[in-house]
Amino acid sequence: MQQELDCDSALKKQTAVDGLGVIHIIHCSNSDAGSSSLHQTSILHCIMSAAYLFRRLSILAVASGSLFLCGCANRVIGPEHTSLTEKPAAVCILSNPRVTYRPVLGWMRDAFEKRGVKTFVADIPSACPKEAGEPPYMVTWEARRRWDVVRYLGSFSAELLRDGAALAKSEYKASRFTWTKWANPSGRVDLTIEALLKY
Repeated sequence: MQQELDCDSALKKQTAVDGLGVIHIIHCSNSDAGSSSLHQTSILHCIMSAAYLFRRLSILAVASGSLFLCGCANRVIGPEHTSLTEKPAAVCILSNPRVTYRPVLGWMRDAFEKRGVKTFVADIPSACPKEAGEPPYMVTWEARRRWDVVRYLGSFSAELLRDGAALAKSEYKASRFTWTKWANPSGRVDLTIEALLKY
């Protein structure tokens, strides 16, 4: 596509276009009648305009993707409905036979003991030892794995109870849209227990 302009107006046209960040190729030639004519080639104009638009769209896509991923991060929630006034010296963790992901129980015990809380494990509340308190501090918990190429810790929750009353609860949820969901499941459990013990 070519456009004819007076050569006297070429500088103004060039300046106006450059102000918008678009490049034009301009050729001036003299006609047989002695008048000047301008032939503007717009192929490069179209290419540069498309590149400019592509850059803007790329920036928008990256920004939108970042916001999306930030909204879909792995989260530790808690403590909820806490009435905990002090950190217990010991807890009795109740077994959960529905959880087949065996390492979780060991990670829980490590997380408590790392923070100075002794742990005991019992199948039923009446089997909790006196060392866990009278009445004992008991911990119920759930853990679920999900599948995405390989298995990963999809969620984990723990609740601290005493004498039938819920003192605190914390929960971990992995986002399906983050690349970090496969990493460090023991660390996820550790952070959830840390949140559980806040008062």
